[in-house]
Amino acid sequence: METGVSNTTHSLFDLAALQQNATEQYNLSIQLGLNGFSFCIRKDNVILAIESYHHALSQLENTLKNHDWINKKYASTHINIISSHTLIPSSIFDINEQKNYMHFNHYRSENQEVFSDKLQQIEAHQVYGISVPEQELINTFFPKATIRHYGSTLIDIILQQKSNTPQLYIHIQKKSLDILVCDEKGLQLFNSFKHQSAEDFIYFTLFVCEQLELNPDEIDCCLLGEIDKPSGIYDLAYKYIRNIRFIKRNENVRLSPVINQIPEHFYYPLLHQHLCV
Repeated sequence: METGVSNTTHSLFDLAALQQNATEQYNLSIQLGLNGFSFCIRKDNVILAIESYHHALSQLENTLKNHDWINKKYASTHINIISSHTLIPSSIFDINEQKNYMHFNHYRSENQEVFSDKLQQIEAHQVYGISVPEQELINTFFPKATIRHYGSTLIDIILQQKSNTPQLYIHIQKKSLDILVCDEKGLQLFNSFKHQSAEDFIYFTLFVCEQLELNPDEIDCCLLGEIDKPSGIYDLAYKYIRNIRFIKRNENVRLSPVINQIPEHFYYPLLHQHLCV
């Protein structure tokens, strides 16, 4: 069964608002992976532009070279990296062992460097890789950017939503999904899985429920990411999980009325990035 992950790209700009000030008064947020790139332009808590591409990294450089807005100066630039990752408790984290943490959990690659983030909401570090081509692109176009893993942003923003009951959050991307389980004690699980079909999605979801002894008839399940309704993923989730919903944006994230055409659960880590830096 097809997943229903949206192939739609967006290019939405509130030009009237953007042209009121020099771009040095705006902030640029970016999400970058080997097979995709998206960005938004923000003033305070209002998003004035958002654009996304499904380009491979090899095609992206020409797009960025000639872009009207990417090459301007901004008050700040923050980049979320989409890549392999692993969480390490702060109590045992050693910055000198970052490569070993990655190589223990993921395929060893000489074509990447390893970095880490200190998470805000839990005592843990997110360890992740950035490929050499990604680093070269960042150094060329965004040399002063602050870099963070998208999973660090995702965990921090999800944990701001306090709950006294277990919550299952599923962040769906084109070829992968992230599952987070939270309760009154905090984060209980954060893991990523590759998927090619809606059946893969429901298999991993129910597997997590089984391992953590969560009842699909009782757990509150929240979907986020570029997933359409109806879709293969949503239909299967609705079939096997009783309480399912799409996430809502944080009240501190607002889209300009001119570009407010995007479902609230789309581009969630990107649009909430500034709340976690």
